[in-house]
Amino acid sequence: MIEGVSARRGAIASTADIKLAGFADIGIRTYADGCTNQPVLYLEGIWIDPQCRRQSIGRHLLEFVSRWAKSEGFMEICSDTDIKNLTSHSAHSAWGFSETSRITNFRKPLA
Repeated sequence: MIEGVSARRGAIASTADIKLAGFADIGIRTYADGCTNQPVLYLEGIWIDPQCRRQSIGRHLLEFVSRWAKSEGFMEICSDTDIKNLTSHSAHSAWGFSETSRITNFRKPLA
């Protein structure tokens, strides 16, 4: 069962026995790399309980969020993941996302 988008903006999936199966955390950003509309709905995070994975829960969460986003006038959803996280790359692809760019971030600690 997928439950509603709250003021925190997200969706929760639960099992028949009310166990948390997963959630999608969404935010609204003024801009996101690779997106063509502003503001943009952004998938900030998604988690599926390990015992509930490979059961289409992520897909159902994203379908629910997508319907809500359309009803609110959003034209696209953006997301990101670590460049080495191939599992997340595959999941995003299965959910209908397409890669828009790759970046390398740098850091210089100040002593």
